[in-house]
Amino acid sequence: METEYQPHFSRHEYFWKIHSAFLAADFWLISKGSREQLGRPIQEYKKRELATWRFPSRAKFAREGCFGMLTPKCLDPKYSYYLCEFIWQSGLWQTYSCGAITWQHLRINDVRNVFKPGSYFLTTEGNAILIAPVKLQAATAFMD
Repeated sequence: METEYQPHFSRHEYFWKIHSAFLAADFWLISKGSREQLGRPIQEYKKRELATWRFPSRAKFAREGCFGMLTPKCLDPKYSYYLCEFIWQSGLWQTYSCGAITWQHLRINDVRNVFKPGSYFLTTEGNAILIAPVKLQAATAFMD
């Protein structure tokens, strides 16, 4: 009897999966670097090799500079990438940046909170953009 291969990370119906150094992601957000680059989505996973020659003991941490984003089943990965690009261009991630003046980082819990189900983003025009959908249950009404 053949068993079907199940990938370690499967898409959830409504939840984003966000992990550091996540090679199976649809795209990645830059999590370490300059304040202006934090949260910028990229199509290819890039290890951060910066400062490994200066601080060999911190080489592991310098390489893990991206958060992998696996989109929910109900969202198209291309749409999600451009949604993240819009969020980055709006400057949202700069408010979450931590660290020294020249070397900033994002916390993975902050990123997960932004992408939790039901979260939305308000544009400068006052429009609400849904970041993470919620499961809606249809209510039925019976008329007598």
